[in-house]
Amino acid sequence: MKAKPSTPVSSFFYNLLIFTDVFILLYSLRYTTKYFNLFRYSSFALATIFLRLTLSAPAYYNVLLAVIAGLMVLLVTYIYNYLLTKTESSKELKTVSTTE
Repeated sequence: MKAKPSTPVSSFFYNLLIFTDVFILLYSLRYTTKYFNLFRYSSFALATIFLRLTLSAPAYYNVLLAVIAGLMVLLVTYIYNYLLTKTESSKELKTVSTTE
């Protein structure tokens, strides 16, 4: 099966999304040094690149790339939430131990 060509509007839109994700990543490097935030931003940029590749991939491969991108985003969200709750719980333990 042949890949259908992507339209100029969708190519522009996804290129804009990719550059926006990279810009957000570079901008966040200026204001945060937390690894899990940078991990989340860079992973979302990678998922956007996967979605952009699905537009030009042949049939069946485009579905596979879209599923991989979706699963990666779900996994990144789960890991980010885990790291965030772990960090917040360690902060609570530090405040409790310093007040005693």
